[in-house]
Amino acid sequence: MLTPPLLVPRRRGKPATSGRKETRWNSWLSCTGCKQDGVKMQGFGVAILTQVIWAQLLLLGWARASELTFELPDNAKQCFYEDIIAGTKCTLEFQVVTGGHYDVDCRLDDPDGTVLYKEMKKQYDSFTFTASKNGSYKFCFSNEFSTFTHKTVYFDFQVGEDPPLFPNENRVSALTQMESACVSIHEALKSVIDYQTHFRLREAQGRSRAEDLNTRVAFWSIGEAIILLVVSIGQVVLLRSFFSDKKTTTTRVGS
Repeated sequence: MLTPPLLVPRRRGKPATSGRKETRWNSWLSCTGCKQDGVKMQGFGVAILTQVIWAQLLLLGWARASELTFELPDNAKQCFYEDIIAGTKCTLEFQVVTGGHYDVDCRLDDPDGTVLYKEMKKQYDSFTFTASKNGSYKFCFSNEFSTFTHKTVYFDFQVGEDPPLFPNENRVSALTQMESACVSIHEALKSVIDYQTHFRLREAQGRSRAEDLNTRVAFWSIGEAIILLVVSIGQVVLLRSFFSDKKTTTTRVGS
């Protein structure tokens, strides 16, 4: 916020001249013009931000994404359904976070039951397709091949493509500097979200492996302590048997 310039105090005994008054009033008027320019720039910035927010709302309406992390028990199968319009581009990504050998079966069917994607014992994968029919598409994750190991599975099912950040703008005209900056920030934020999701999955997977390794090391240490205790007791008993006096019995033959 712009503030008016500070007025210079007058020295005692010297009255203020008319030229000094004119200078102060001219500086005040010039700063008033600066205020008006600042208000105009602020209004322009608010208009651009409003347009960006409106574009984000349109983006939420155009593209849908289902992101979920769930636990898949042993000998179990979990299915999900999504209503898709024909001609919509979709992407399915999944990754096993914890459990066993970090593998799971995945299958994707169209509304007629035709298999679009099927993989066995995959740790992670990504599949992109274009819906050919209207209806409910089904994708399932199966852990039926595992007898006692639970799995934690993450998946991201994105339906539709992201619309342009400024859909109302004429594509022939060039973007302004602020609009170009908004587009760059928008793309950078999407990359940041993807990287954050990737590193969260890696952190969860690494934590699971570390906890599993810690449990194994703890049980191994307990076993070593028990074995060491048994061996120590056995050695003490064996050494005492070497230095103990053996009682001899004599028998007399009667005459």
